[in-house]
Amino acid sequence: MKYRYLLFLVLTCLFISCYDDKGNYDYVDINEVEISGIAQDKFYEKIAFVDTLKLYPEIKGSLYGSDADKYTYEWKIIPASANKTGDEEDSLDYVVCREKNLVYPIELAAGDYRCSFIVSDKESSVLWHQFFYMRVKTLTSEGWMVLCDRNGESRLDIIFNVNEQEDLIAHDLWKDREFKTGKPYNLVFTYNLNGSGRLLICENGTFNLDVDDLHAGEENDLRWIFGTSPSRVDVRASGLSQFANKMRYWVVVDKQGDLYSNNTSDVGSVFGFPINMVDGTTAFEAAPFVGVTYVWYYGASILLYDNTHKQFLELKDGSVYPSVMKFAGTQLFNVQTGRDMVHVESTKTGYNYAILRDPSTGQYYFYGMIMNADGKNSQEYYGEIIGDGLAQATQFACHHMYPYVFYLANNKVYQFDMAHPENEAKEVLSFLGETIRLIKFNPFVAWAPYQDWERARGFNLVVATNVDGANEDQGGIVRMYDVPNLMGDLVKKKEHTGFGKIVDVTYRERGR
Repeated sequence: MKYRYLLFLVLTCLFISCYDDKGNYDYVDINEVEISGIAQDKFYEKIAFVDTLKLYPEIKGSLYGSDADKYTYEWKIIPASANKTGDEEDSLDYVVCREKNLVYPIELAAGDYRCSFIVSDKESSVLWHQFFYMRVKTLTSEGWMVLCDRNGESRLDIIFNVNEQEDLIAHDLWKDREFKTGKPYNLVFTYNLNGSGRLLICENGTFNLDVDDLHAGEENDLRWIFGTSPSRVDVRASGLSQFANKMRYWVVVDKQGDLYSNNTSDVGSVFGFPINMVDGTTAFEAAPFVGVTYVWYYGASILLYDNTHKQFLELKDGSVYPSVMKFAGTQLFNVQTGRDMVHVESTKTGYNYAILRDPSTGQYYFYGMIMNADGKNSQEYYGEIIGDGLAQATQFACHHMYPYVFYLANNKVYQFDMAHPENEAKEVLSFLGETIRLIKFNPFVAWAPYQDWERARGFNLVVATNVDGANEDQGGIVRMYDVPNLMGDLVKKKEHTGFGKIVDVTYRERGR
């Protein structure tokens, strides 16, 4: 009983002591800060060496109100690719400003950046962070590459789409370069998440244009990624499988009709020996076309054509050599066609269209295919193209949503509906005093967060012309047309003038 009484007295004393101690604290209000004026739900999109990032945040403190002198400030801009955390990240100097308001001329590399505005209370040293994001572009990081011919040498112009209405034009990017390409032939952009190909095909070979400034030079000659390092490489077609289960092929065809593949899934891989052998046994000359699948079909085949035996081939996921193409379901056409391939178009909606010409009759035929997952291919369209001027046709282009074929003949553009092949093609475009140099559609492949208007550019018909008799440094024109459904009249969206003598137009997408 005595022990219980003593324990009670001890606990009572402790309780009283703690109660008295609490009463000795002095409570101080903590300043609470609100930061506004910085958007967090979007990217600030800026163009390097053109734009300035200007941010004027508002600071409101529960103790100091809007008194900006009570704080210190830091602005940090960190590349999204920086793999830094904690103290290691803080050890790098990403601070670009220590003023309350940010006025920062953009001179950064193209890419995404995670940024922060840090406010510090001078008295308490308490910090507040406001995070935001920025996307930097350059006039060469993405845009319409316009390849021109200047007296037998290459010239490169750029159309940069700032937004849906506004554009910037950069002329003659290579004017200060001494490297000689010879006569330009065309451009091919082959998208790869880990490193795309920006191929310039010209008289002096094939060059993978520099990832930053798009220049051509000896150091980016494509021959350096061939295992045998030939003296030169003359590519005529290029394509890359996007969603492979086993091998992500980059396939090219050279001017001799030799076919090469490179498994880009392997770091440091190169193009090896030619693979233009059907099942590894029967040699063939490959047509200068490569068809790929851009939709989410894993393991889809690559479309090729055997010029020797006049037949469709496929390079299956995981195979070394191509084989004769096989189709499931309804058979609309024979795989052995006996015809010459003149065009292949790979679309963002999953269709691969091929245009073939019968050498005995001169007639043109369209073939519509889908290269499905795991090599389960299907035949979707087949028939003859009928319309004026086909005997003089020089170019074809296939729409990436609707089953329309456009062709260029006698300096006029015609449109044909594959879904209603009984109707003749209709004339849709011609230009008095201008020579049409190019018609094409451009697939937007990159898995980038494009806005709707940006994706819609893939459904616009690009038409390039050269003004007859004009100065070849200024007479090129690029126009873009919306293509309505139901064979409606084309609607001109944009027109750009002042280019050189246009040879080709291709979009370089953002990314490596």
